[in-house]
Amino acid sequence: MRILLIEDDQALASNLLEYFTGQDVVAHEKDGIRGLAAAAAGEHDAVVLDLSLPRLDGIELCRSLREQARRRTPVLVLTARDTLEDKVAAFDAGADDYLVKPFAMRELAIRLRALVRRVVPATAPAAAESLRCADLELDLATLQCKRGDRPFATTRIGLRILEMLLRASPAVVRRETIVGALWPDYPVGDGVLRTHVYALRKAIDGAGGPPLLHTLPGIGYRLAATP
Repeated sequence: MRILLIEDDQALASNLLEYFTGQDVVAHEKDGIRGLAAAAAGEHDAVVLDLSLPRLDGIELCRSLREQARRRTPVLVLTARDTLEDKVAAFDAGADDYLVKPFAMRELAIRLRALVRRVVPATAPAAAESLRCADLELDLATLQCKRGDRPFATTRIGLRILEMLLRASPAVVRRETIVGALWPDYPVGDGVLRTHVYALRKAIDGAGGPPLLHTLPGIGYRLAATP
């Protein structure tokens, strides 16, 4: 499994990393903003999520992952919060399972494998899809882009930005979410992201037609048929 652990308790995170190393690949983020960016990138089979996180609460992280990033990656909440209200809030936000601390490592592993098995049929290659906004289309199987009948090319980073925006459309994808997903290991300035978005906008809107890629200054970007 490729597991994303979003947990700010370093001692617990170290224990989990040690337990899973050798049989699975585990990425670790310590705060909610970076955790959401990593989860939205869609490169993991399951997410293990604490609720009490700095910068962005786990409930809001899970809700944003489902509603804005449109990711269906299985999420297992691992938390000390044990009230019914907490559990209801987590499941309402889109969590798939809930395990209260303290817990047995083996039980966590069993639950994660069960979650991943359930989602395999939905993520097999045969289920590849196209993402659309108005007459803009991205074929996820071939990574071919077109606007109407006009194919266009973009960079690898441009493709990832386009996919994130299409999955969220017509909602806004915040700048920090995009930057965290594309450059998780080192910070980049706003100018780097603006450059990639500028090139993507030229590819999408440069040949005429109603503009689809819109900027919300100081906030982020969205794909929509109307501003």
